[in-house]
Amino acid sequence: MKKAILLTSLLWVLILAIYGVFGPANLLRELNPNDVLNDQILAREFEGLEIEKVDYLGDRSYLIHTSTKNFVAVQEYTSIMNYHWEIFESKGKFVQ
Repeated sequence: MKKAILLTSLLWVLILAIYGVFGPANLLRELNPNDVLNDQILAREFEGLEIEKVDYLGDRSYLIHTSTKNFVAVQEYTSIMNYHWEIFESKGKFVQ
């Protein structure tokens, strides 16, 4: 009986860990939103702007606060390996 409970518990932990990493609300991106600034394509878009803060909105979307304006950057995949960034100027407040 104890083996069954232990095995079931380990299975649930594994399922939740996989969902946390590969799910729409990626925990790794949530905990480290500033890592998106290491992306070369996105860094070129914000060259010359002073980035103050980055918030992860979910599903590969980021709210980027600069010294002058706020932007929403969305990573759009065109295939499994290819993507581009769609960047919009934020004009309102986001409720998180």
